[in-house]
Amino acid sequence: MSELEDRLRTMLRERAGDVTEVPAHVLAVPSARPSGIRRTAWLVAAAVAVVLALAAAVVAVSGNRHRSAPATRPPTVHPSSPAHPTPTTVTTVACAAALPAKWRTAVQSGTSRFGAESVMPLGISEDGHQVIATRDFGAARDVVVIDASGHARRIYSVPQPDTYQVIHASIDGNYAALDLSRYPRSAASIIPSAQKVLLVDLRDLKVTVLAAAPIVINRSGEQRRTIDGSVLWRGTVYWDVRAHYTAQVADIDAYSIATGHTSLIAHGGPFFPRVVGGGVTWSSYDANTVSVWRTLPPQVPRAPGLQSDGTSYAWPIGRDRIAWWAPGRRNPVVLRIPDVPEVQLEWVAGPYVFFGSDRVPVQATRVIDARSGATALLRGSTPLMAAGGSVVGYVFTGSFKESGTALVRLDTSQLPGLHC
Repeated sequence: MSELEDRLRTMLRERAGDVTEVPAHVLAVPSARPSGIRRTAWLVAAAVAVVLALAAAVVAVSGNRHRSAPATRPPTVHPSSPAHPTPTTVTTVACAAALPAKWRTAVQSGTSRFGAESVMPLGISEDGHQVIATRDFGAARDVVVIDASGHARRIYSVPQPDTYQVIHASIDGNYAALDLSRYPRSAASIIPSAQKVLLVDLRDLKVTVLAAAPIVINRSGEQRRTIDGSVLWRGTVYWDVRAHYTAQVADIDAYSIATGHTSLIAHGGPFFPRVVGGGVTWSSYDANTVSVWRTLPPQVPRAPGLQSDGTSYAWPIGRDRIAWWAPGRRNPVVLRIPDVPEVQLEWVAGPYVFFGSDRVPVQATRVIDARSGATALLRGSTPLMAAGGSVVGYVFTGSFKESGTALVRLDTSQLPGLHC
């Protein structure tokens, strides 16, 4: 987990529901079949054939149920299925490498505050061409979309900027979803919830309020209707709603841009929707996960923690191991990181996998080249997201509450490989 995210979650008092926990059986790999089957009678063989036929039918039905629905209407939601067996892999042990000078130059040249005192990246389009970010000018706050050439276009001006700020945002095609939250500049503590879920049409900048949860305190001093956050993915906006702040049950609502219809698609939780490498997920305190999965290559399992830039994939398979796969490879590569108690997988961009651990310094992240196993330390910045070959992160420009952050963007196709 990045330093900035740690601080945001501390300041916002984010709930433990932000962390996805998945039962261990999800990662379990079935053991190999026995080399032979004892054939004692034709009756036994017939029974086995019947069982296998039934099993095949069940698997076929299950597979059909997990296909994503068209983007024109809210997709059907099902509990996550166990990961299918991972193909034979090649294990590569990581080795220490120096960060090439061209990487350091790219970080320096790709860093900007875009005319503000602070700018924070919040999301990136699936093709990697557009970044959505929030800016703070000290007396004003806004949201901008930054294109591949570095041009920033304002899409939303935050009302009452001393009181409100956009903390979460996502972008998809011609639309962006924003969470407008109460975020006073000098507040010692705040209620970590979205006051409004907004949909912005990037063509004419029309703003539509999809949901609202203004601060209303009950007799016990507790926030009533609560929305933790929203996410826009492939034509649908998802958000969670709880009756009050400490409620243990939440609803997931989905708004289809194509139809203009809002529907309830999940109940339980509490939840918090997020975009992950496999699609959209929301998690609950009792470690159950419900997801809308994107289509995955056969080499990539539906594993918890899966990350992707849209082409390459990485997923954790143990406390010190990460699996990586990209087109052109027959089987995944297993990257073992020695002397690390637990790897914290963050993002993948092409052959580069970004991760942290307890031994990574503050305001830094580690990057491993999956082709060579070479690992280097990227100081001063932390990637937040990756898509379409672009990695977007932040750089601290001073103390968190004063100067804040600057945005850094890297094109991994222009960066040299890492070698030990």
